[in-house]
Amino acid sequence: MLDSVRLGEVPCPHATLGPVPTTLLPDTVDSGVRDALMQLDAAVAAATHWAPFGEGVWRDLVSPGSASFAALTLEQNMPLAAVYASETNSHWSLGLAAVAGHLPPLAEALGKIAGLGADQMTAWVLNSAEATSREISQLLVTNGFVEARRLLRLEVALPVEALSLPSGVTLSAFDEERDAKSWIETNNRSFLGHPEQGDWSIEKFTERRSEAWFRNEDLLVAHLDGGFVGFCWTKTSIETARPPIGEIYVIAVAPDFSGRGIGSALCSQGLAHLEKKHRSEIGMLYVDASNDAALKTYGKLGFNQVREDQSWTRSL
Repeated sequence: MLDSVRLGEVPCPHATLGPVPTTLLPDTVDSGVRDALMQLDAAVAAATHWAPFGEGVWRDLVSPGSASFAALTLEQNMPLAAVYASETNSHWSLGLAAVAGHLPPLAEALGKIAGLGADQMTAWVLNSAEATSREISQLLVTNGFVEARRLLRLEVALPVEALSLPSGVTLSAFDEERDAKSWIETNNRSFLGHPEQGDWSIEKFTERRSEAWFRNEDLLVAHLDGGFVGFCWTKTSIETARPPIGEIYVIAVAPDFSGRGIGSALCSQGLAHLEKKHRSEIGMLYVDASNDAALKTYGKLGFNQVREDQSWTRSL
């Protein structure tokens, strides 16, 4: 039972919880809302082996913005479906989830967003091949969303062979004083125009490094003759119904040094780091389905696709 989510804690003056599913639009994102989203996430993951909410939802839930909100469908206090919405510069990001036989309360969420104002919305449907995910995608299409991206999750069993870096290239842990400015420059040049990774500020980089999982030694940086030539940012996590995994969180080679084998070596060294330092049994990463060059590189390292996610957009 979801004892922490009750009408008194999740205000909705005209709703009465009972045997008929009820949709709530809480005034605030409080502990009850977070508990409901966590319970729904776990229920979907138990049934499909993949959690429906992505990192963006959980990051916002740590410190919700003033406009962040959740639309929750519950039956006798049990969460059946949800939309979690967060806003940055009039761009709304939506995370959607539902147990089998139900759909997220998208109409209610869109109605609230319309009252708050927005230029564009992006909705993520994770594990897009699963039956309920396909139904959620169709719901988005019906409400005017169009497909924007397909993101592939690739995995490889560890350990893998660690490829040698090209002659003269050294690898070390991130050092803020030495590397922060060069990291920003390399990242932004490498991901020019990328919706999530492009155009990072030093403030965003600092904020991301303040998260509990970050360790300097997990951000590997490559230098050649004292110059910054690339990085492999790794992280670890434990996902529901999965063994401990290690993630290649972000990897990039300075454009001036592409084509020299640095990227492949960095990726393999990052995987070796995850296996040796964190005992990861699986290495994983995400890559755009349209990035043929990256897919070819990762295929040579032994990665295989295990999931596809989709993002959908709608302009207002």
